[in-house]
Amino acid sequence: MGRRQKHLTDEEQAAAKQTASRKYENSSRGKSAREQRDALRRIRRHTRQSPIPCLAPLPADVLSWACFSLLETEPIYQEALHAGFDNSPFMHWTEDPPFLKTNYVDPPYGHDTPEYWEHVRVLESAVHGIQMSDERRCEAHFREKAPEWGPRFSRIYFRLEVKERLERWEKLWDSYESHRQANDPLRFAMWEHLVGWLARSICRIYYLEFLK
Repeated sequence: MGRRQKHLTDEEQAAAKQTASRKYENSSRGKSAREQRDALRRIRRHTRQSPIPCLAPLPADVLSWACFSLLETEPIYQEALHAGFDNSPFMHWTEDPPFLKTNYVDPPYGHDTPEYWEHVRVLESAVHGIQMSDERRCEAHFREKAPEWGPRFSRIYFRLEVKERLERWEKLWDSYESHRQANDPLRFAMWEHLVGWLARSICRIYYLEFLK
């Protein structure tokens, strides 16, 4: 049993409390707890009603996958956001499955090596950057056209956009088992990325977040 440290003044007690709090936040347990709180906060934020009339509540699976962690820390993510980036090696992964072996090459590492998963991480980051760049252009177009379209036509347009993306998401979700059982970690990781990315894009339109 450890002895509880005594603090003679309120200032010392407050300083010790701050130090302990920082240590916990930087620990693996603290980081995990923070990630769980953030995910729960995002889910709660997305359970409100859409400002677009006549839209049914989003499926729980879509809301859950909208919290999927997308990689934004790799340098290649920032590179992919800008014009001039050579996205030709990655475009196959931005399209819906099936991801055919004839269109990509497995990394020359075993599935259980750090090098393999680093390759997957870089690939996900590049694809995310390409998708985000396209999405930003699309949302900029929406913001520009919404005043011109007027409230009524804008609501119709965004409602159809949500419906179309939901149908696409459901088709992806239906292919879960085939990707999980394919014994191809790269293909499954990219499937997860696409499902998470599409769920997030659905929420952004459903709640008109890009207009805020």
